[in-house]
Amino acid sequence: MGPGNSSVSIKPVIGLTAFTEPTPQKKRVNVSYHYIESIELAGGIPIVIPECKDPDVSYAYLDRIDALIISGGVDVSPYLYGENPVKEVDYFSVERDLFEIALVKGAIEKKIPVFGICRGIQIINVALGGTLYQDIFTQVQSVHGHNPTNMPVDRLYHKVIVEDGSVLRTLFKNKSFLVNSFHHQAIKEFGNGLIPTAFSEDGIVEAVEMKDNKTLFGVQWHPEDLVNSYPEFRCLFKYLVDLALDRIGYPFMYHI
Repeated sequence: MGPGNSSVSIKPVIGLTAFTEPTPQKKRVNVSYHYIESIELAGGIPIVIPECKDPDVSYAYLDRIDALIISGGVDVSPYLYGENPVKEVDYFSVERDLFEIALVKGAIEKKIPVFGICRGIQIINVALGGTLYQDIFTQVQSVHGHNPTNMPVDRLYHKVIVEDGSVLRTLFKNKSFLVNSFHHQAIKEFGNGLIPTAFSEDGIVEAVEMKDNKTLFGVQWHPEDLVNSYPEFRCLFKYLVDLALDRIGYPFMYHI
């Protein structure tokens, strides 16, 4: 049966990065189940990629997946973009940073679609030579709220304004909409080839994609936490799954 046969159900494998969480007895690999659920709802098969000490292991994973999600988590190591940490940065994992940077660079080389979420958008930026605000609340003037401590993860918090002609504009149709928000770091100087596709009203970068490459994109909020309460956010994961299908030779839904 060929790609055009509607009776064939193809599900691409979507790699999802996880983090190592120390516990009193053991270290555990951890990632929010909301990512898993979002990938399945979009028609993909999730495979969790643990943080590995040897960045070269990333190539073995990339040989086995059709698309990649860089998930959220702790701060990115400031010295990876040439800075010492400010006092608001109290924890980071350089091992995770280096492994995910290797994944991003390898995925770009192999033309594997990449979706960065929250910390993931920041890792993509650093992987491509960009820098971050280590703490927007002390380093950006007149910044609004971006990291509420008491908001449920599945509730909308602030507005983003979307750039015309972007992936987001095509997927969501609207020029602006509300998102959730749980971060204190953000993109400052853009990595090579990255362009902004959405901003918050205080000027913080809320989404990026790569110029002339619609298969790499990222958002600063957490759509995986919204897919049940606000199903319109499923489109981001569906777009990634369709990119993966297109890569392996099956029809592509969105024409961007």
